[in-house]
Amino acid sequence: MEIGALGAALSGIQSASRRQAVSAHNVANLTTEDVRPLRAVQSERAEGGSEVRVTRFEEPRPVELSHEIVEQIRARLQLEASVGVLRATSETTGTLVDVLA
Repeated sequence: MEIGALGAALSGIQSASRRQAVSAHNVANLTTEDVRPLRAVQSERAEGGSEVRVTRFEEPRPVELSHEIVEQIRARLQLEASVGVLRATSETTGTLVDVLA
């Protein structure tokens, strides 16, 4: 069963928020010795939308600030796109209800 535009938009917002949180965690630990950064892996769900799985590197490694900046930009763009889909779906549904009323 497909989840539709509203569900896809909401899962996109959740995925973007999770990716942003993971990146923020990594940046907060930028100077922590022996840090094992988190990694957010986003994937498509079979029924539609997306999900993020969070893992931790097995070995300590430095946090790459340039990677985290790019990840935060990508998460912000995903959030903006998902909110746009949510807004368009809401407006379309409202218009359809007005026509049918």
